[in-house]
Amino acid sequence: MIRLVTFDAAGTLIEQRLDPGALAARIVREHGGSVSDQAGSQAYFELQERFREEREIAERLQDRSRIRAVWLAMVEEWTKVVGEGALPATELLDEFLHRSFSGEGHAFALFEDVLPTLDELDSMGIVAGVISNWDHTLHLTLERLGVSDRFAFAVASLEFGAEKPDPRIFHHALERGGVAAGDAVHVGDSLEDDYEGALGAGLHAVLLDRASVAPGDGVVHSLRDLPRVIRAWG
Repeated sequence: MIRLVTFDAAGTLIEQRLDPGALAARIVREHGGSVSDQAGSQAYFELQERFREEREIAERLQDRSRIRAVWLAMVEEWTKVVGEGALPATELLDEFLHRSFSGEGHAFALFEDVLPTLDELDSMGIVAGVISNWDHTLHLTLERLGVSDRFAFAVASLEFGAEKPDPRIFHHALERGGVAAGDAVHVGDSLEDDYEGALGAGLHAVLLDRASVAPGDGVVHSLRDLPRVIRAWG
């Protein structure tokens, strides 16, 4: 019997409307710069990989001052890579964070099927959680979207120290939810990270395919279909 449903965040619960590098480029242009969205995005993702180890260490320590220092170093390097000095790095970082997480920047939004699905799962007595390959801002994002209280827990991979499809992050979520693997199902939009990762950790799994191209019994095209699938399992 399913007692816990865990969800992936980006692409499953949350629509990311602006990629971070493009958002930074937009802010710079508003202050007289000329960097394109494409250049800003490419530089961001390259630097994200370059600074990955430093970010992971700071996130696992949950040291907010150290996390900010790493972000600031990334922003300073980003401005060098794209050749823009229209805005000091500290101001660019503060504006970027405000736009991303204030609830006013529209960088993130809930998919329309999230709240009805959570309501129905709640009526079925099923606990919901989140497992995401994200950093500590996962918690802030859920809060700003008004749904942090709808989940019993949220596990961010950079804070935890392992990311999907590593079975350790799924097992940690099971401990947080207080259920056995056979009583849990994970739902996400990545075949490797979510579907195969969950199965490999012993959970049930459902692949969310919003584009309606993937076949299979373990596939849904909307989260609204999830309660029906769970009921069918008995």
